[in-house]
Amino acid sequence: MQYHFSAIVRVAQRHGRTPAQVVLRWHLQHDFIPIPRSVSRDHIEENIAVFDFSLRDEDMNELDSLDGGLHLDWDPTDVR
Repeated sequence: MQYHFSAIVRVAQRHGRTPAQVVLRWHLQHDFIPIPRSVSRDHIEENIAVFDFSLRDEDMNELDSLDGGLHLDWDPTDVR
């Protein structure tokens, strides 16, 4: 799991963003609907500040390659 976080941090550093912002942006660029949660004003503002940048194709490919097939809840590919 450490490798995954390192890749996210690398992409975040390239863009001058936080890892959380990169993950939210990755979701948006895949047309997924992220549902971030926070009670901290600073974190809420950070979560909103993901619409003024885009991840490059290289970044998206690097993040897409992190998929280890791990599902922490129901497996969406197993719906019948």
